[in-house]
Amino acid sequence: MLFFYNQVNVTSSRVPDHCSKYALNDPTDSSFRGSCDHTHDLLCERCEELKTVLSDIQVAILNSSFESENENDDALYVFQEAVTAIESWKAHQLRVVNQDKARSDVIDCLSETNVLLIQDWALKFLPRLYRESQGEWFGKRGISWHITVALRKRSGEIETQAFIHIVERCTQDSACVTTLMQHVLATLKRENPEIENAFFRQDNAGCYHSANTVLACKNISKRTGISIRRMDFSDPQGGKGACDRFAATMKNHVRSYVNEGHDVVTTEQFQEALLSHGGVPGARNALLPDPVCDKLDVKWPGISKVNNFEFTCEGIKVWRAYQVGEGKLLPWSKFEGKNRNQSDMLRVF
Repeated sequence: MLFFYNQVNVTSSRVPDHCSKYALNDPTDSSFRGSCDHTHDLLCERCEELKTVLSDIQVAILNSSFESENENDDALYVFQEAVTAIESWKAHQLRVVNQDKARSDVIDCLSETNVLLIQDWALKFLPRLYRESQGEWFGKRGISWHITVALRKRSGEIETQAFIHIVERCTQDSACVTTLMQHVLATLKRENPEIENAFFRQDNAGCYHSANTVLACKNISKRTGISIRRMDFSDPQGGKGACDRFAATMKNHVRSYVNEGHDVVTTEQFQEALLSHGGVPGARNALLPDPVCDKLDVKWPGISKVNNFEFTCEGIKVWRAYQVGEGKLLPWSKFEGKNRNQSDMLRVF
């Protein structure tokens, strides 16, 4: 079904289930409700076949004879749960494709002054010994490492660079994420002064999709000189491919290093492994001893329901689904007294 969605225009379709402006409307808030310039008078053959199959299964269950009433109830319950899961998966696919359009639109506007940053926490790296007993294999404490992939267009070609941050001690919270965001932007600005705007794409993890991280962007922009224009959040498991690809490459690089007879059990050894043999092309890394910064005590009820944030001089404009509705503008005055200055977060580097 996802392949089929990729073949149609999900922004505007005469099939109601495929039209994002219609299917992703919020019935409770007009700011997140889009209007279509067409009628929804077509049906999708595959979607209708799915409905027919599910209906036939339900009829078969109702017409079947069971040994007991409990077995009949169990069969109906399993069927209803399966239908709910299928419908949820179908809705998830539409949201994935719609939210991915935010990434493709940013890529289209990339230039020497604009940069797209895709961020994700990699799975914790389990320490590895060259020679390891079975007892040593158990009870390991993983090493936290974070990946930021920066995309920029120069001379008509898209350049990709990965920033790998190895964190010694952290809880993978919003305070640590804002530290990493600021460090990446400050590094890019120092090496490429022409960069003016940044666009962030992250998943729905709480350390990213939180009031602390979103409101910290205003201060990060002031400190680094790069204006954060947007933050777009992908649907779960639908937008971290760039980070996952670099993570796989880095793990293979470390595995080769271990096979040469080395141990990788500390953050320093992990960094040494990543830098071995000249490192991985297109990737650079930094060791973060301990992110020291103030945590913002901010509450934003309902922030988990909005997935697109645009930062303007007047405030933050939010959408629940990308380009669905005119959005809602939240003035900066709404957050006065909450967006306190953080301590100098770059000093740890």
